[in-house]
Amino acid sequence: MSESTLSVAYSDLREEIAFYLGYGRTSGNWSADQVLSITSVLKSGLRQFYHPPKLPSDASAHQWYFMYPSTSLTTGTTTGTMSGTATTTLTATTAVFDTRMGNPLSDFPTTVTFTASGTSYTISSVTSTSAVVLTATASAEASDDTFTISTQRDYTLPDNFGAIDGKFTYSSSNNFSAIKIVAEGQIRDLRRGATISSFPLYAAIRPLATTGASATGQRFEVMFYPSPNGTYTLSYSYVPLTNVLDATFTMPYGGEMHGETIMCSCLAVAEQRLDDRKGEKWGDFMQKLQTSVDLDRRNWTPEHLGVNSNTPEGYTTDFRNTQNVTVESVLPS
Repeated sequence: MSESTLSVAYSDLREEIAFYLGYGRTSGNWSADQVLSITSVLKSGLRQFYHPPKLPSDASAHQWYFMYPSTSLTTGTTTGTMSGTATTTLTATTAVFDTRMGNPLSDFPTTVTFTASGTSYTISSVTSTSAVVLTATASAEASDDTFTISTQRDYTLPDNFGAIDGKFTYSSSNNFSAIKIVAEGQIRDLRRGATISSFPLYAAIRPLATTGASATGQRFEVMFYPSPNGTYTLSYSYVPLTNVLDATFTMPYGGEMHGETIMCSCLAVAEQRLDDRKGEKWGDFMQKLQTSVDLDRRNWTPEHLGVNSNTPEGYTTDFRNTQNVTVESVLPS
């Protein structure tokens, strides 16, 4: 599918920013310092649009619906094939390991069981997605043998994960209700007793520690209880951590519908950098922002709010005997 010819892209934004700053629209004529200034304005303009200021008529700042993409996570045992032989280091032929395996924060150790011998080894640490360090040597295991990784209960979320939106839901093949999001301390409290494995009922999002010593920012993980006892495909929506636009990431979130607002946001930043004040371009941005917010609400407000029931957790609702209540969306005046 081709992109709308009215969409605002990386090159469009750079050229308009450069023209406003007095550099001209021809990128080949920009100096190194001018390119840095254009990039700085572009970054601030995008951040300002993605996380907009509160409109005077609203009680809080708007959150864009299009900033909540959906993805999935699969639980369960994972199989792999050893590359050559193992010592205390096990190298797989493909990426089958998760960075959470062997982490001391995870109180549920992950094990690797070799097919030929049936012997299990506990993972001490993860070197990469295809290599781990074991707590004991596995040199006696058959070369190129297959192995099974035990079921995890903590999973690393995508690198661009910022926050969860709603709940985790099972696929249509699993007749279970959505997984309830609770506080991280509640999961730790539930895990104090005997280890229980079944379809998960609860989940918590936990931030992982970061030293800031590398280019890698903070990451997050999800904790499940009970521990998943099989393969479940769980879908969820989340707030992403966005990238700056460049030659690789050329299109901003929002698409053609909000392109003019994105442009105005960048020019409002450029105006502030030149004049050290909010002027005409800021007014243009706030006007366009109101239009974009109205469009976002009108296009994505659901017609029905769903079913109000007291169905016990872990079971689905029979929707055949329910009725929908329609609530009209009323925008702030």
